[in-house]
Amino acid sequence: MDAEKRDLIERLGKDDDKLREAFAAHKQYESVLCKMEKKKVLTTTDEMEKKELKIKKLSKKDEIEKILAGYSQAGAN
Repeated sequence: MDAEKRDLIERLGKDDDKLREAFAAHKQYESVLCKMEKKKVLTTTDEMEKKELKIKKLSKKDEIEKILAGYSQAGAN
């Protein structure tokens, strides 16, 4: 996610709990995944957790995009 979009999310998130919560979860998943990437060796359990986290992170990104699309449509009307 680029810096411009992050800024927009943080600005809109001040008044939108759902957006703020989705973005916080997305950042949390990203943080955990970054820590996992730094490990030299991942156990089978780590690999499974990594896969689940990637799915959850993508789900939150989709949720964020859907919320942002709503703002876009509202602004166009």
